[in-house]
Amino acid sequence: ALLNSILQESSNFEVKDNSTQETVVHIRKADAAFYLPQLTRVASQYITSYQVPQANDLNKIFLLVKLSWEGEEIPPLNLKTEQRHVAYYKHAARLLGLFEANGTMTAVGQQVAEASDEKRLSILAKCFEASYCGWAWILWSQAENLMGVNPETAAEFLRENCPSLSENTATRRSSTLRKWCEEFQNNYPHW
Repeated sequence: ALLNSILQESSNFEVKDNSTQETVVHIRKADAAFYLPQLTRVASQYITSYQVPQANDLNKIFLLVKLSWEGEEIPPLNLKTEQRHVAYYKHAARLLGLFEANGTMTAVGQQVAEASDEKRLSILAKCFEASYCGWAWILWSQAENLMGVNPETAAEFLRENCPSLSENTATRRSSTLRKWCEEFQNNYPHW
């Protein structure tokens, strides 16, 4: 974001030591233009634990979207799960781009709410590909899209590309990725 800002504003960025007034860091527009593409490529390969979903049941995500679209409350009873799992499903829906960070439903979320069962899985397949986690997994797999990803590599991918996850957590979260990948591959849109 900092490098993008420097480029967009055609500005320089300096950090100075308060006590000596010596410039500690100096980034010019030319520096930002040079390093940004390289950093973007590297950054797209690694993810944080926040970017990894932990909501195995896609049908509960669909139900959450449908209830939200209809203006319904989303208590655990409606999702047939525990309260903390409701938060996991809301988080997963945000990661897929169905909701904004403030909870407002996006246009894609509205499309999913209105779509048929087959179509909504196709929409989510593309949403997952465009997510940080999905795209990093595709790059790690050296694939062109989700169809080239082996679902069985989920745990290995997380261990290598999400250093903030412990071994146990990576194993648990990989079950979500594996399940999602299998379901999305069975309903992948070929447009």
